[in-house]
Amino acid sequence: MGQPISLGHITNADIYLDDQRMVGRVKEFNVGEMAYKMVTHEALGMIGVIDLPSRAMDSLKATINFEYYEPELIAALYNPTKTCRFFLHAYLDKFDTDGLSSTSGRLVTMVKTYPSKQGERGHKLGENSEQSFEVTIAAMTQKLSTQNVPLFEYDLFAGIHKVNGKDVWPN
Repeated sequence: MGQPISLGHITNADIYLDDQRMVGRVKEFNVGEMAYKMVTHEALGMIGVIDLPSRAMDSLKATINFEYYEPELIAALYNPTKTCRFFLHAYLDKFDTDGLSSTSGRLVTMVKTYPSKQGERGHKLGENSEQSFEVTIAAMTQKLSTQNVPLFEYDLFAGIHKVNGKDVWPN
């Protein structure tokens, strides 16, 4: 018999500017496709054609839907000439056969973005003041609070691209 399964879910996601002050709550944070530029290889003597990844990733985009936000956060996202650095703390509750697991924790995502598109805005009496943005990601690190090694690190300007603490490409 195999190991018992664990189940988990995110209960909420608070957002912090520069990891200092809570400035909102995120309803959804969706990082788009992570894809590499592909290089087609076709040569005499090969029995087929193959596309292999180059070291360049396609532009990394994300959509952020805020359930609640402070004006200071939205002001930072309006400026297209400066990066907006925020930390998303998503509380991950993990359950196993004994109930809430001691390995529950937070998924902390640091994101440095440039705004690319702002979603429609509307206000209705008695409803959350929701706001959405599409952003281009310049840097992103994801780490579980229960582990020291980041799951994913990407920084376009510093040339960093790691998975589980290891470089994706040799230097």
